[in-house]
Formats: sequence, C-alpha cells, structure tokens
Amino acid sequence: MSQITKTDALWHNANEIDRMTSDIQNGIIKNVKKVLADDDINFTENLSNSFYGGMDGGFKTVETQNRYSGLVENGTPAGSKINFDALRYWVEEKLGVSPAESTGVTMKIYQKITTQGIPAKKFMKKSIKMFIGMHGKITVNATGKKKKSGRFMKMLKKFGRHIKAINKALKNINRTVKKITKPINKGRR
Repeated sequence: MSQITKTDALWHNANEIDRMTSDIQNGIIKNVKKVLADDDINFTENLSNSFYGGMDGGFKTVETQNRYSGLVENGTPAGSKINFDALRYWVEEKLGVSPAESTGVTMKIYQKITTQGIPAKKFMKKSIKMFIGMHGKITVNATGKKKKSGRFMKMLKKFGRHIKAINKALKNINRTVKKITKPINKGRR
C-alpha cells in the first residue's frame, strides 16, 4: 500500500477545487440563460450567448462582453438617454412593428424610458440564488441531525456573503446616483 504524500494531497485538493469552481461557474452560466429565457429577456439570444467563464486574479468568474447587460441587470434611472436607433430596431423585431410605424412607437417608448427609466431585471442575482437553492440544501440524516457541511457548502456560503456585500455596494451606488441626478432632473423641467 503506497502512502499519499503531502504534495499528492495538495495536488488532488487543488484539482478538486478547480473542478468544483468550474461546476459553479458553468451552473451559473446555465442559470443565466434559463432566467433570461423564463423572464422573456432573451429576444435575440445575444445576451444569454454572451456569457462565458473567465479568470480574474486566480478566481473563476462569469463574464460577458455584452454592452447592455449592465442596463438589463441594474435598469436605468429616469432621465437616462438611450440609443434611439437600437431601440427602434428592437421595436421592429420584438414587437413586430413595420418600419413605417416604428418611429412613432419608438418615440413613445423612448419618452417613457426618459421619464421613468427601465426597471432592473436582476437576472444575475436570480441565477446565483437559483444555483444556491439547487446546491445549497442542508440535508438531515436518519437520526434527525443536520449533516456537517463540507468545503463546497462553506465555499458557497462565502460566495453568498461576497454577493451580499456587492449588492450592498450597488445599492449605495444607486442611492448616490439618484441623489446626484435628482437635482439635475429637477432643473430640466
């Protein structure tokens, strides 16, 4: 019987952590696609097909190069300016409006976005919560005692804490943006 060296154990642990983080990364990408489809945010599928796994500073990430993913995730405050031509294209394709009528319909939507903004969809937050809901269950054994959570569960909990901190920072940023834009928007009226 051969003995496992410390180096072998570290290599095995590193490979297992890599496999687990890849599973998390792929699971979140899968959930993003599902949430976008379920919430009917996935008209052209450009947004859902733009997500991929990446690396940042030794950490696995879920990334996108899509220009409007942040607008869909976080919405836009009232007074935001958007690309009229891109909106008109969306109106023609998504709503099936003829090119002759699209300018008028687009103008109404554009004015509504300018006055009311676009509500946040929070598809990433939903995707992460869905992943944690599917994999973050606490099971109870036959004796009725909770099973100890392993490294995977500890990693998920730590990941959840980081997400909460990010969401808190985003809320603070949104609050600050609203405070800054409020006096500007009042001056426009």
